[in-house]
Amino acid sequence: MDYLRRYDIDSATARKDIRSFTETLEKNGILER
Repeated sequence: MDYLRRYDIDSATARKDIRSFTETLEKNGILER
């Protein structure tokens, strides 16, 4: 159970990091949505 909770936290953190990364690319005009 502890493993599942840790996995949920890690995946949520990864999604947040990816979102902020793509937002940075869009802000710099590198990524077009």
